[in-house]
Amino acid sequence: MSELRVISKIMEQYKEDPKAWENVCDWLETALQITDAQIEMCQTAEAYLRNIYPAAKRAADVVHVMSTVPVFVLVNAQDGQKEQFISFTSDDPEAPTYVPVFFAKDQALEAMKDIENPNAKLECLTLPFFLLVDSDYGVFANSIPPVIMALCDCRPGKPWMYFNMHQIPSLVLDATAALRSNFQADVIQMTAAQIMPAGILDARNREEDWTSDGDGVRHPPFGGKLPVS
Repeated sequence: MSELRVISKIMEQYKEDPKAWENVCDWLETALQITDAQIEMCQTAEAYLRNIYPAAKRAADVVHVMSTVPVFVLVNAQDGQKEQFISFTSDDPEAPTYVPVFFAKDQALEAMKDIENPNAKLECLTLPFFLLVDSDYGVFANSIPPVIMALCDCRPGKPWMYFNMHQIPSLVLDATAALRSNFQADVIQMTAAQIMPAGILDARNREEDWTSDGDGVRHPPFGGKLPVS
C-alpha cells in the first residue's frame, strides 16, 4: 500500500466537518491581513483587544480547522505508479489549472462522476490539510511554480477559494496574534536565549563590552536584554 493510502487510512478515524470548512471560507472571503502598523497603533491591552484580537481569533479558528479537520482529494491511482492528483481547469486567469480540495467525501465522489477518463483509476483520499501545504512533508512541496489549490465550497452561489502553500504561513502568523501581541519579537528573544548559552555569541557578549541604555542595566552589545546563563 502506498504512503498516501496509508495516510488516508489513518485519517479516516477523524470525522469530516464540512460546516467547519464552510466557516473557514466565509472568513477568508472578507479577511484582511493583520499588519505590524496596526499592532503598533495599539497602545493599551484594551485597544489591542478591540482592534486586533477579533481578527486574530478568527484566524486562529481557521488554523484550528485546517489543523484538525480532514479534507478529501481525488487521485489517479494506477497500479504500481505514484498517485497523480486530479486537477480541474478553470476560466479564471488566476487559476487556470488547480487541484480541488473537498470538505466531505460525498462531495468528492460526486465530482468524480463528472470526470471522463476511461484510462484513469480514480480514488478519493482522506488527507490532513497540512499534507497539501507543508514545506517538508507536503505532496506539493517541491513544485515550481507552486500548485494552485481550491477550497471547494459546494454551497450554491459560493465562490471557490484559490490558494497555494506559500499563503498559509501568513495566516498562521495572524493567528498567533490571539496569543501573543508581538510573536516575531518573542521568537527572536527565545532564539537568542537558546543560542547564547551555547557559546555561539560569547565573543560578542564580553561583559566589558556591555553598555547601558540609561536604565541602570548593562546590556550586551548586540542589543538584547536577556540574561546570560
